Amino acid sequence: MALNLLPRYTVESFEGLDLVKHSTYGAVDKVADVVLLCPHAGNSRQLVRKLDGAFEDDSDVVEEYLGTDVDYGSDALVHAIARDITAVSGDLRTDVVEVMYERGIVDPNRVPKEARRNVLSYSQISKHADFLGRMHDRTLEIVDRVLAQIDKSKGLFLDVHSMAPYSPKDVMGEHPGRLKAYNFAYGRSHRGARRYIDLITAIPGEGTIANPILFGNVQSALNDASMDFRQNNPYPKPGYPAKNVMGFNYMLDRPGLALDFPKDNLSVGEAENDHWNIANLEVDGNKVERIAEVLAKAVLSSLQKIRARG
Repeated sequence: MALNLLPRYTVESFEGLDLVKHSTYGAVDKVADVVLLCPHAGNSRQLVRKLDGAFEDDSDVVEEYLGTDVDYGSDALVHAIARDITAVSGDLRTDVVEVMYERGIVDPNRVPKEARRNVLSYSQISKHADFLGRMHDRTLEIVDRVLAQIDKSKGLFLDVHSMAPYSPKDVMGEHPGRLKAYNFAYGRSHRGARRYIDLITAIPGEGTIANPILFGNVQSALNDASMDFRQNNPYPKPGYPAKNVMGFNYMLDRPGLALDFPKDNLSVGEAENDHWNIANLEVDGNKVERIAEVLAKAVLSSLQKIRARG
């Protein structure tokens, strides 16, 4: 079997905008055994340039908003997990799927009717609506095509995110001309409750939808590594529109688990430090590698159990 110890990758584009980077680790002549999805780490600024003039806020405020809103470090984490899986089991194929544009403008982890964020100038919304809708539809087609492989291989997926280390005391929604308040609410994040690793496993009132074997192994691995985590905290909560989130739909259709990490779990420094700036972070390789090793072992153990059951 042909092996790919270093990743191969392709980038799929749409009308001059890079949409999705698809990397493949390990075996190359089979369908994916593991898919690592990173829908919120993209901040290429290509979309910002395409929408030039569509924002009411000053450019520095928009830039801070995009830095605050991105799932910082999640891309580094998924690639580290893929490398660890390949190092242990090079005969497996691990695919990494990264959405490359800013989630602060259009959210690729939302169903189409809920995808566009409320940050464009009201006079510009209708002007760009068709392009943004088609862009989002194409993105979901690409992601779904890769995820569909795991049905054939008895594989698994992880849907990986990162979030502000603290919940803001007052949740400020994003609005044209008011992004500065949003930036303040999340940038001064020590105001609210501390967040921990979140295992996103259930739809409120409908029960667990995460793969039980993968969920159990990740839970045990985090406990063994003394890594604090919660389940469905701070998301979802009563009234949370779970079925509007693509990650929930993916777990309903395929075996997987969604995880959300406080950004200072993956970046240099701690959020409690006054110099830590949520809009301007640096990946901490040691932190990322430690978490990646834990998750890679949990994924490999889960694959073995699932396949043993036939």
